Amino acid sequence: MSFTEEELLSKHCVDFSPTEDAEKDWALFQQLRAGAIDHYGLEKRPDKKGAKESLCESEERLRLAVQAGTMFAYSWDAATDLIERSGESAQILGVKNDQAVTGAAVSAMVHPDDKQRLEAALTKLVYRQKLDFDC
Repeated sequence: MSFTEEELLSKHCVDFSPTEDAEKDWALFQQLRAGAIDHYGLEKRPDKKGAKESLCESEERLRLAVQAGTMFAYSWDAATDLIERSGESAQILGVKNDQAVTGAAVSAMVHPDDKQRLEAALTKLVYRQKLDFDC
């Protein structure tokens, strides 16, 4: 957010603080003005409304990219072999939305020419995780 010099001059110092910080900001400003302190600084928290709007815009861009790229998000629990997945996955994988999907089931969907590469990648992934946990 940017302001012209005129807009800035018409603002009150607490206009730049979240409501919950305005009282503290005003008290410090009054001390500065009275000469009780020669300076002060406050770490400003990002505006929640602006942060929420940015997050919503980012999520919408991601949703559109996922849709255009025919992709979905997932996480695989290797211990249980269960895959948690986003809603887009049902249509892409050809399964029902409420149907549990396992790593073995997804592996069975992989083209035979790609199976060896998938297995090598999974072996590498599991190996790296073991190394990370041993530290």
